[in-house]
Amino acid sequence: MMNIKSTPLYFLFIAIGILLFSCEEHVKDIPPSEIFINMPEDGYEVRVTDTLVISPKITYDINSTYTWTVDGKVIWNEKDYTLIPDELNLFDAVFMVKNDRGSDEISIWAQSMYLTDFEDLELENDSFWVNNEANTYFTSDSLKFEINGSYSAESWTGFTYSNMTGSNSEEEYEKYSAYKQSASFDSEIFGVMMQDDIQTSLIIETIDGEDHVFKSFAVNNSYYVYDAIKSGNHGSKIFGGEDGTDLDSLVLNIKGYTKNGLQSGTIQFYLANYTFGNNRDNYIITDWSTIDLQDLGAINRIELEISSSDVVDGKMMTPGFVCIDEFKIIE
Repeated sequence: MMNIKSTPLYFLFIAIGILLFSCEEHVKDIPPSEIFINMPEDGYEVRVTDTLVISPKITYDINSTYTWTVDGKVIWNEKDYTLIPDELNLFDAVFMVKNDRGSDEISIWAQSMYLTDFEDLELENDSFWVNNEANTYFTSDSLKFEINGSYSAESWTGFTYSNMTGSNSEEEYEKYSAYKQSASFDSEIFGVMMQDDIQTSLIIETIDGEDHVFKSFAVNNSYYVYDAIKSGNHGSKIFGGEDGTDLDSLVLNIKGYTKNGLQSGTIQFYLANYTFGNNRDNYIITDWSTIDLQDLGAINRIELEISSSDVVDGKMMTPGFVCIDEFKIIE
Protein backbone atom coordinates (compact mmCIF):
# COMPACT_ATOMS: atom_id res chain seq x y z
CA MET A 1 0.00 0.00 0.00
CA MET A 2 1.27 3.45 -0.86
CA ASN A 3 2.08 5.66 2.14
CA ILE A 4 0.45 9.04 1.48
CA LYS A 5 2.96 10.74 3.78
CA SER A 6 5.65 9.94 1.28
CA THR A 7 3.89 11.51 -1.70
CA PRO A 8 4.48 14.99 -3.09
CA LEU A 9 0.75 15.68 -2.61
CA TYR A 10 1.06 15.21 1.11
CA PHE A 11 3.86 17.77 1.35
CA LEU A 12 1.84 20.18 -0.79
CA PHE A 13 -1.06 19.97 1.69
CA ILE A 14 1.33 20.57 4.56
CA ALA A 15 2.83 23.63 2.85
CA ILE A 16 -0.59 25.08 2.13
CA GLY A 17 -1.62 24.56 5.75
CA ILE A 18 1.50 26.27 7.05
CA LEU A 19 0.94 29.18 4.65
CA LEU A 20 -2.69 29.60 5.68
CA PHE A 21 -1.78 29.42 9.36
CA SER A 22 1.00 31.98 8.85
CA CYS A 23 -1.33 34.35 7.00
CA GLU A 24 -3.88 34.03 9.80
CA GLU A 25 -1.24 34.80 12.40
CA HIS A 26 0.05 37.71 10.27
CA VAL A 27 -3.42 39.25 10.11
CA LYS A 28 -3.73 39.01 13.86
CA ASP A 29 -0.40 40.80 14.28
CA ILE A 30 -1.40 43.85 12.20
CA PRO A 31 -1.80 46.74 14.64
CA PRO A 32 -4.65 49.27 14.42
CA SER A 33 -4.23 52.19 12.03
CA GLU A 34 -2.14 55.10 13.26
CA ILE A 35 -1.86 58.63 11.91
CA PHE A 36 1.48 60.35 11.50
CA ILE A 37 1.99 63.91 10.28
CA ASN A 38 5.06 66.08 9.87
CA MET A 39 3.54 69.10 11.60
CA PRO A 40 5.78 71.69 13.32
CA GLU A 41 5.50 71.81 17.10
CA ASP A 42 3.52 75.08 16.99
CA GLY A 43 1.40 73.98 14.04
CA TYR A 44 1.61 74.93 10.38
CA GLU A 45 1.99 78.50 9.20
CA VAL A 46 0.46 79.69 5.95
CA ARG A 47 0.40 83.12 4.38
CA VAL A 48 -3.04 84.60 3.71
CA THR A 49 -4.13 83.60 0.14
CA ASP A 50 -1.32 81.00 -0.11
CA THR A 51 -2.03 77.27 -0.39
CA LEU A 52 -1.22 74.64 2.23
CA VAL A 53 -1.86 70.95 1.47
CA ILE A 54 -2.07 68.88 4.67
CA SER A 55 -1.31 65.19 3.97
CA PRO A 56 -1.50 62.81 6.95
CA LYS A 57 0.34 59.46 6.69
CA ILE A 58 -1.56 56.38 7.87
CA THR A 59 -0.41 52.86 8.74
CA TYR A 60 -2.69 50.08 7.41
CA ASP A 61 -4.67 52.46 5.20
CA ILE A 62 -7.03 49.87 3.56
CA ASN A 63 -10.74 50.49 2.92
CA SER A 64 -10.52 53.52 5.18
CA THR A 65 -12.90 56.42 5.65
CA TYR A 66 -11.64 59.88 6.60
CA THR A 67 -13.24 62.76 8.45
CA TRP A 68 -12.07 66.34 9.03
CA THR A 69 -14.04 68.21 11.69
CA VAL A 70 -13.86 71.77 13.01
CA ASP A 71 -15.81 72.60 16.18
CA GLY A 72 -17.53 69.24 15.85
CA LYS A 73 -18.76 69.89 12.29
CA VAL A 74 -17.58 67.74 9.38
CA ILE A 75 -15.83 69.87 6.72
CA TRP A 76 -14.10 67.26 4.52
CA ASN A 77 -14.12 63.50 3.81
CA GLU A 78 -10.86 62.93 1.93
CA LYS A 79 -7.43 62.17 3.37
CA ASP A 80 -5.64 65.30 2.11
CA TYR A 81 -6.97 68.76 2.96
CA THR A 82 -6.14 71.91 0.98
CA LEU A 83 -6.23 75.11 3.03
CA ILE A 84 -6.31 78.51 1.28
CA PRO A 85 -6.98 81.14 3.98
CA ASP A 86 -8.50 84.47 2.95
CA GLU A 87 -8.08 86.12 6.34
CA LEU A 88 -6.12 85.92 9.59
CA ASN A 89 -7.37 82.89 11.48
CA LEU A 90 -6.34 79.76 13.39
CA PHE A 91 -7.44 76.59 11.57
CA ASP A 92 -7.95 74.00 14.34
CA ALA A 93 -9.24 70.66 13.05
CA VAL A 94 -9.48 66.99 14.06
CA PHE A 95 -8.62 64.39 11.44
CA MET A 96 -9.97 60.83 11.91
CA VAL A 97 -9.41 57.57 10.02
CA LYS A 98 -11.61 54.45 10.37
CA ASN A 99 -11.32 50.95 8.88
CA ASP A 100 -11.70 47.29 9.91
CA ARG A 101 -8.63 47.57 12.17
CA GLY A 102 -10.14 50.38 14.24
CA SER A 103 -9.74 54.14 14.23
CA ASP A 104 -7.33 56.92 15.12
CA GLU A 105 -7.52 60.70 15.28
CA ILE A 106 -5.16 63.65 15.57
CA SER A 107 -5.48 67.39 16.12
CA ILE A 108 -4.08 69.55 13.32
CA TRP A 109 -3.81 73.31 13.38
CA ALA A 110 -2.52 75.98 11.01
CA GLN A 111 -2.09 79.70 11.63
CA SER A 112 -2.75 82.02 8.70
CA MET A 113 -0.70 85.19 8.78
CA TYR A 114 0.56 88.27 7.03
CA LEU A 115 4.26 87.70 6.37
CA THR A 116 6.65 90.53 5.59
CA ASP A 117 9.83 88.92 4.27
CA PHE A 118 10.80 91.65 1.76
CA GLU A 119 10.65 89.17 -1.12
CA ASP A 120 8.03 91.36 -2.85
CA LEU A 121 10.78 93.96 -3.41
CA GLU A 122 13.25 93.89 -6.30
CA LEU A 123 17.02 94.05 -6.04
CA GLU A 124 19.95 93.25 -8.27
CA ASN A 125 22.27 90.55 -7.00
CA ASP A 126 24.62 91.56 -4.17
CA SER A 127 23.10 94.99 -3.63
CA PHE A 128 20.96 97.11 -1.34
CA TRP A 129 18.23 99.66 -2.03
CA VAL A 130 19.38 103.27 -2.22
CA ASN A 131 16.90 106.02 -1.33
CA ASN A 132 17.86 108.64 -3.91
CA GLU A 133 14.42 110.26 -4.04
CA ALA A 134 14.17 111.25 -0.37
CA ASN A 135 11.22 108.94 0.29
CA THR A 136 9.96 109.08 3.87
CA TYR A 137 9.10 105.37 3.94
CA PHE A 138 8.92 102.20 1.89
CA THR A 139 6.37 99.40 2.15
CA SER A 140 6.59 95.62 2.06
CA ASP A 141 3.55 93.35 2.35
CA SER A 142 1.51 94.75 5.27
CA LEU A 143 4.13 97.03 6.85
CA LYS A 144 5.54 100.52 6.33
CA PHE A 145 9.19 101.28 7.21
CA GLU A 146 10.39 104.77 8.17
CA ILE A 147 13.15 106.61 6.26
CA ASN A 148 14.79 109.94 7.15
CA GLY A 149 17.04 111.73 4.63
CA SER A 150 18.62 110.28 1.50
CA TYR A 151 21.65 108.15 0.72
CA SER A 152 23.16 110.74 -1.63
CA ALA A 153 23.36 113.23 1.25
CA GLU A 154 24.98 110.54 3.44
CA SER A 155 22.56 111.49 6.18
CA TRP A 156 19.85 108.89 5.94
CA THR A 157 18.54 106.85 8.83
CA GLY A 158 15.59 104.52 9.09
CA PHE A 159 15.31 101.39 6.99
CA THR A 160 16.48 99.98 3.69
CA TYR A 161 16.63 96.45 2.29
CA SER A 162 19.46 94.27 1.02
CA ASN A 163 20.46 90.81 -0.20
CA MET A 164 24.15 90.97 0.76
CA THR A 165 25.81 88.68 3.29
CA GLY A 166 29.29 88.39 4.80
CA SER A 167 32.32 90.54 4.16
CA ASN A 168 32.56 92.83 1.14
CA SER A 169 35.46 94.48 -0.65
CA GLU A 170 33.60 97.78 -0.20
CA GLU A 171 33.64 98.39 3.56
CA GLU A 172 30.68 100.79 3.29
CA TYR A 173 28.52 97.98 1.91
CA GLU A 174 29.16 95.82 4.97
CA LYS A 175 26.75 98.08 6.89
CA TYR A 176 23.96 96.58 4.77
CA SER A 177 25.31 93.02 4.77
CA ALA A 178 23.96 90.36 7.14
CA TYR A 179 26.60 88.31 8.90
CA LYS A 180 25.19 85.19 7.20
CA GLN A 181 22.10 83.86 5.46
CA SER A 182 19.38 82.14 7.43
CA ALA A 183 19.33 78.35 7.63
CA SER A 184 15.79 78.24 9.03
CA PHE A 185 13.78 80.30 6.52
CA ASP A 186 14.00 80.88 2.79
CA SER A 187 14.44 84.61 2.22
CA GLU A 188 17.14 86.26 0.15
CA ILE A 189 16.09 89.86 0.80
CA PHE A 190 15.96 91.33 4.30
CA GLY A 191 15.52 94.73 5.90
CA VAL A 192 18.29 96.80 7.45
CA MET A 193 17.78 99.30 10.26
CA MET A 194 20.09 102.33 10.27
CA GLN A 195 20.09 104.32 13.52
CA ASP A 196 21.87 107.62 14.25
CA ASP A 197 24.47 107.93 17.01
CA ILE A 198 22.08 109.65 19.44
CA GLN A 199 19.91 106.53 19.45
CA THR A 200 16.75 107.91 17.86
CA SER A 201 14.15 105.16 17.66
CA LEU A 202 12.76 104.15 14.27
CA ILE A 203 9.20 103.24 13.36
CA ILE A 204 7.53 100.29 11.63
CA GLU A 205 3.75 100.63 11.15
CA THR A 206 0.89 98.53 9.84
CA ILE A 207 -0.25 99.85 6.46
CA ASP A 208 -3.94 99.58 7.38
CA GLY A 209 -3.35 101.57 10.58
CA GLU A 210 -5.14 98.94 12.67
CA ASP A 211 -3.91 97.11 15.74
CA HIS A 212 -2.65 93.58 15.07
CA VAL A 213 -0.88 90.86 17.03
CA PHE A 214 2.69 90.38 15.83
CA LYS A 215 3.84 86.83 16.42
CA SER A 216 7.56 87.38 15.84
CA PHE A 217 10.34 88.68 13.65
CA ALA A 218 13.95 87.66 13.01
CA VAL A 219 17.16 89.65 13.51
CA ASN A 220 20.87 89.28 12.87
CA ASN A 221 23.87 91.54 13.17
CA SER A 222 25.27 93.19 10.09
CA TYR A 223 28.81 92.17 9.22
CA TYR A 224 29.88 95.78 9.79
CA VAL A 225 28.65 95.77 13.40
CA TYR A 226 30.16 92.35 14.09
CA ASP A 227 33.53 93.58 12.83
CA ALA A 228 33.23 96.75 14.92
CA ILE A 229 32.59 95.13 18.29
CA LYS A 230 34.84 92.11 17.65
CA SER A 231 37.86 94.01 16.36
CA GLY A 232 37.34 97.60 17.52
CA ASN A 233 36.90 98.96 13.98
CA HIS A 234 34.61 101.72 12.66
CA GLY A 235 34.98 103.87 15.77
CA SER A 236 33.85 101.20 18.21
CA LYS A 237 35.71 99.78 21.16
CA ILE A 238 36.48 96.07 21.34
CA PHE A 239 33.66 94.65 23.41
CA GLY A 240 34.89 93.09 26.62
CA GLY A 241 38.18 94.96 26.34
CA GLU A 242 41.45 93.21 25.66
CA ASP A 243 40.82 90.49 28.27
CA GLY A 244 37.07 90.11 27.84
CA THR A 245 36.17 91.39 31.31
CA ASP A 246 34.66 94.79 30.36
CA LEU A 247 30.89 94.60 30.86
CA ASP A 248 29.70 95.63 27.39
CA SER A 249 26.41 95.09 25.59
CA LEU A 250 24.51 95.92 22.43
CA VAL A 251 20.74 95.70 22.88
CA LEU A 252 17.79 95.97 20.51
CA ASN A 253 14.86 97.57 22.34
CA ILE A 254 11.44 96.81 20.83
CA LYS A 255 8.49 98.95 21.92
CA GLY A 256 4.88 98.36 20.90
CA TYR A 257 2.20 101.07 20.53
CA THR A 258 -1.52 100.89 19.84
CA LYS A 259 -3.26 103.07 17.24
CA ASN A 260 -4.35 105.27 20.16
CA GLY A 261 -0.70 105.93 21.00
CA LEU A 262 -0.56 103.82 24.15
CA GLN A 263 2.67 101.91 24.79
CA SER A 264 1.88 98.24 25.30
CA GLY A 265 5.28 97.01 26.42
CA THR A 266 8.99 96.67 25.72
CA ILE A 267 11.08 93.65 24.73
CA GLN A 268 14.87 93.63 24.87
CA PHE A 269 17.12 91.41 22.79
CA TYR A 270 20.93 91.25 23.17
CA LEU A 271 22.71 91.61 19.83
CA ALA A 272 25.97 91.27 21.79
CA ASN A 273 26.30 90.37 25.45
CA TYR A 274 29.60 90.82 27.26
CA THR A 275 28.06 91.34 30.70
CA PHE A 276 29.25 87.99 32.06
CA GLY A 277 32.77 89.23 32.74
CA ASN A 278 34.53 86.32 31.04
CA ASN A 279 35.39 85.27 27.50
CA ARG A 280 33.69 81.87 27.84
CA ASP A 281 30.12 83.24 28.02
CA ASN A 282 30.44 86.46 26.04
CA TYR A 283 28.76 86.34 22.62
CA ILE A 284 27.81 88.27 19.50
CA ILE A 285 24.73 87.21 17.53
CA THR A 286 25.80 85.75 14.16
CA ASP A 287 22.79 83.53 13.34
CA TRP A 288 19.33 84.77 12.47
CA SER A 289 17.35 84.71 15.72
CA THR A 290 13.57 84.84 16.15
CA ILE A 291 12.12 87.23 18.72
CA ASP A 292 8.62 86.52 20.08
CA LEU A 293 6.49 89.69 20.03
CA GLN A 294 3.16 88.36 21.30
CA ASP A 295 3.63 89.89 24.76
CA LEU A 296 3.22 93.32 23.11
CA GLY A 297 -0.42 92.48 22.40
CA ALA A 298 -2.41 94.10 19.58
CA ILE A 299 -0.45 97.07 18.21
CA ASN A 300 -0.13 99.07 15.02
CA ARG A 301 3.39 100.41 15.55
CA ILE A 302 6.75 99.02 16.57
CA GLU A 303 9.61 101.30 17.53
CA LEU A 304 13.14 99.87 17.38
CA GLU A 305 16.08 101.38 19.21
CA ILE A 306 19.64 100.07 19.51
CA SER A 307 21.46 100.88 22.75
CA SER A 308 25.13 100.26 23.48
CA SER A 309 27.42 100.40 26.48
CA ASP A 310 29.97 102.17 24.25
CA VAL A 311 28.81 105.80 24.52
CA VAL A 312 31.11 108.85 24.47
CA ASP A 313 29.80 112.38 25.12
CA GLY A 314 26.24 111.20 24.60
CA LYS A 315 26.94 109.52 21.26
CA MET A 316 26.83 105.79 20.64
CA MET A 317 30.15 104.69 19.19
CA THR A 318 28.90 101.26 18.07
CA PRO A 319 27.47 101.47 14.53
CA GLY A 320 23.66 101.47 14.72
CA PHE A 321 22.84 98.81 12.12
CA VAL A 322 20.85 95.61 12.47
CA CYS A 323 19.30 93.22 9.92
CA ILE A 324 15.60 92.31 10.22
CA ASP A 325 13.28 89.84 8.46
CA GLU A 326 10.21 87.57 8.68
CA PHE A 327 7.65 89.82 10.41
CA LYS A 328 4.61 87.63 11.19
CA ILE A 329 1.17 89.09 11.98
CA ILE A 330 -1.39 86.52 13.18
CA GLU A 331 -4.41 88.56 14.37
